[in-house]
Amino acid sequence: MLSFKKAVKHERKLRLAFCGPAGSGKTLTALTVAKGLGGRIGVIDTEQGSAAIYADQFDFDQLVLDSFAPKTYADALNAAVGEFDVVIIDSLSHAWVGKDGALAMVDKAAAQGRNNSFSAWRNVTPQHNDMVTAILTSPFHVISTMRSKMEYVQERDNKGKTVINKVGMAPVQRDGLEYEFDIVGDIDQTHTLTISKTRYAELADEVITKPTEALGERIAAWLQGAPMPAPDEDEEPSIPAKAPEQPKEQPDFYKGFLAPCGKEKARIGEFQYYSAIVLANKAKKFSQDFPPKANQVAKGDGQTQEGILDALAVHPDVAADDGYNNNIAIADRWFTERDKRSLFTAARKGAEETGEPLARQVTMIWKALEPLLKAA
Repeated sequence: MLSFKKAVKHERKLRLAFCGPAGSGKTLTALTVAKGLGGRIGVIDTEQGSAAIYADQFDFDQLVLDSFAPKTYADALNAAVGEFDVVIIDSLSHAWVGKDGALAMVDKAAAQGRNNSFSAWRNVTPQHNDMVTAILTSPFHVISTMRSKMEYVQERDNKGKTVINKVGMAPVQRDGLEYEFDIVGDIDQTHTLTISKTRYAELADEVITKPTEALGERIAAWLQGAPMPAPDEDEEPSIPAKAPEQPKEQPDFYKGFLAPCGKEKARIGEFQYYSAIVLANKAKKFSQDFPPKANQVAKGDGQTQEGILDALAVHPDVAADDGYNNNIAIADRWFTERDKRSLFTAARKGAEETGEPLARQVTMIWKALEPLLKAA
């Protein structure tokens, strides 16, 4: 039987992420905060052992990875259980873009002809999810560093001279991964940390120049609480009530028509494919001939772009982040093949900067590229 209980703040393990461009000091900051948290420190190093340059300043053990498959990260975290109080993952970005990382796994599967990228993501995403689960459930504090996508901007220094500065944008990892952490901080080239997301209210929007161990000590104090209760072994498992008989399910548009058509999607391209999906859905054309062949796909239809949000957002199998990332990856290649990648990149950046949900960003990108779709 379901019942509510009095909410109690229990002690917890930290999940912290530092994001920033190369040279911003992510590794040093992670080690500094880890020392402030206290206890034995382990570093999962994907940067060719570069964390060791700080071995004269901090006491830690190191595991250097040469393969960055998500499962390798999960195995490394499992190996740390019972050994460390704080584990630093430096860097988590390699699990996405590095050797044997998620993107490389998808490309390898597609190149070998076993799957198109849509099908490949269905195999890779569970492995990536298992890695994230290992991070979130590890019985020690986890500090992850992530590289930021780079951009160069012109700014004025304190003397009024124009200088070119390197700034970090979104972290290089699966979109939205940063929201899994308790605290996320962005570090710039001046080694200034800006807290961009936190469950620790006193840290909200805080800006810290060259963080010290005191930051780790503050966070350690916030993490304190009542001991986690042990499972009640004497408690009998509740017997769920018999579910009422459900009416016969209506045909599922995704399972019945979208999922089985992966080969057709690979043939006609991601954008045109989803256009066909939406148009067919609106027209209720649920026939065995669906989807239409490439030369029958409607292009530039005024209702298509508005309909994309419905097609992507209403069904969880379509709205998932991996579906969005797959859409973007294929679209990137689609426009690159037509020497239009710069226009696609600009459209994607504009959508990302709005901060809208991922499905809505897809719609924005399509609207911005409508002239290209018409001419395709």
